[in-house]
Amino acid sequence: RALRALENPAFFSVGLKNRLFGNQVESYRIISGERADGAVSNTDAQLFDRGHLFGSGDTSEGKATLGISTLSKVWSNKSGFVPEYVAWCRSVAEHLTNSTPVVTGSRIDLLATGEEVTSIPSRVIGASWHETAYKIRPVVTDNEDTTYKCDLLSLDLEIIDSNASSARVHLHGLGEPIAIEFRIDGTPFFQIVSQRDISIATRTVTGSLSEYMSSFGFHLYLSDFSRLYQNQLFRSNLDLEHLPATALQSLDWTMLGVDICREFGQSPNGISIHQAIQDHLVHSDATVVVYDHRSGEIADFVTLQSEDGVVTCEVFHCKGAGGELPSSRVGDAYEVAGQVVKSVKHSKTPASLKTELTRRLASGSTYCKGGLSEVERLLDEAERDRFEFRVCLVQPGISITSLTEPVARILAGAFDYVRATTGITPRFLVSD
Repeated sequence: RALRALENPAFFSVGLKNRLFGNQVESYRIISGERADGAVSNTDAQLFDRGHLFGSGDTSEGKATLGISTLSKVWSNKSGFVPEYVAWCRSVAEHLTNSTPVVTGSRIDLLATGEEVTSIPSRVIGASWHETAYKIRPVVTDNEDTTYKCDLLSLDLEIIDSNASSARVHLHGLGEPIAIEFRIDGTPFFQIVSQRDISIATRTVTGSLSEYMSSFGFHLYLSDFSRLYQNQLFRSNLDLEHLPATALQSLDWTMLGVDICREFGQSPNGISIHQAIQDHLVHSDATVVVYDHRSGEIADFVTLQSEDGVVTCEVFHCKGAGGELPSSRVGDAYEVAGQVVKSVKHSKTPASLKTELTRRLASGSTYCKGGLSEVERLLDEAERDRFEFRVCLVQPGISITSLTEPVARILAGAFDYVRATTGITPRFLVSD
């Protein structure tokens, strides 16, 4: 809206923000030049939302510069006295109160800025921290029990429920779950429901978790993989039309003696899904199998292997069925589809995966096969050779033969999201 102050604008720094969280190719692009906006292509418009801008244009007082950051900061390179600064602030404020869409006449108009919405258009299936958390790496402390102190990114965000006006999210990893409520019409948008004294610190400042949530919060992902941040909706451009039949693979869970309702732990009706997958992976060609099921997990299982000059990391996310027999329950599909949001953030480089995986192994995750030397060797090889990051979603509650259109559409969204983010198609382990 502040761009309304400029006529005939020209932009010499343009930020393009990848709308696919965790994209390992390019998360943020900066174009610089005398007319950087002219370099924005139609393809860019399919992959990126608008990031920061810095340019110049005509105003009633002559030529002026204007910059806008991704955190909604507005600035101008100009000198003057305090009354002139106050007048400039008032002028910008007038433009900010005008919600009419701004058309600059340049190619930055191709880049989506998100649309303001008054309701949540579809079910919330996942959440990810605001990108600021990945830059400043905040540390969270429970001031009532200082044994709970950890990196914010090691905490899990679990969607409990959602409707057209709100979403309830639980934060796991600090003892009892911390309930956070998001309201589309809230002031602020995020509120801590649990009455606990939680602080959050960066290298320069310490404040409460409530203050951090008010300033940044997190992104919510909807069933079609659109992204909602506060009241700004960034619609998905993914093609959700078809789910390739080859993406669905089945195991004979009955023959394996699996209680498909039990994700992990003991059951009087058979072994858990985790136990079945662990047995399957230990006897596979994988060189390394890591069990990482706990707060802040990369995935339930992480495997590494090398073949024909390609180092492959495959992550497995498992969910229990919502009923004793395989069927086509929408709830089962939503649960497993929501797992892709947190898995792809580790897909960027072998080096970042090595750092995170070794950190997890040093703090409680366990080897089912292989050891540290194999992890380091394979991921060092991956830096030199070809590296592939694969995702497998495990949900024995979904039946291939009973698959309905609503469930297929949800799985297609997860399929396309992973493919667009990692460049490699995922697979689903389900029932016949």
